[in-house]
Amino acid sequence: MTKKEYIKKFRDLPDALSAVEVAETLRVNVKTAYKLIRTGAIPAVRVGREYRVAKGALIDFLRSAEKRGENKYVLSDNSAHPTLTVESITPKDIEAFYQWLEKEGLKSGSVIHYHTLLHSAFRQAFKDELLDANPFDRVERPKKSDFQGAHYSEDELVALFELCRSDPIWPCIVLAGGMGLRRSEALGVRWSRIDMENRTVLLDTKIIETKGNGKAELHAIEEMKTNPAAAPCRSPIRCSRC
Repeated sequence: MTKKEYIKKFRDLPDALSAVEVAETLRVNVKTAYKLIRTGAIPAVRVGREYRVAKGALIDFLRSAEKRGENKYVLSDNSAHPTLTVESITPKDIEAFYQWLEKEGLKSGSVIHYHTLLHSAFRQAFKDELLDANPFDRVERPKKSDFQGAHYSEDELVALFELCRSDPIWPCIVLAGGMGLRRSEALGVRWSRIDMENRTVLLDTKIIETKGNGKAELHAIEEMKTNPAAAPCRSPIRCSRC
């Protein structure tokens, strides 16, 4: 297919496509589209938390793949929704879109992010009298999935300690694993807060990372641990194993 043919085929696509739109166009899942973007196979620029792919860059990628004989991309012609426009979108269309995102492997937090952005855009369009109603007002906000943490067994912890013994942050790994500390809490432990005689550690400092002017900075915050394992905590790890 020539470049002119691609341009004609994609004439209805926006000049800058999101990763989801790239996936829809190539008829691949969203994870594959992100992989193509992150590896540089499809050039893209990052706008905030999202990627944007120029339509011309997508055409160049397809032509290059065609020349290499990689004709595995079945291009979408949007025939599934030939008349879908901003004015014609219904709550049912929106819910179907959310279900499709989840089916493609996006986590609930990402689906909620799409909902927030689209709801805000349609709300503004309604205020500007471009729409008679906002269909997102009749769609429930997607629910966030409960986090299910995984835990190491005692044998797995001992194996981890042995493997990391030569690592510079091994003491932090021992503290985090043996006492159930968060990373910020383990990094905030100070010698002055350790009682060797009673084998206790006072957890009153956290190390957090903040970003400003494009630079990451570490800050110490004095804050007592307030969960049931409140400071001072007694270490379950014997010195012979440390």
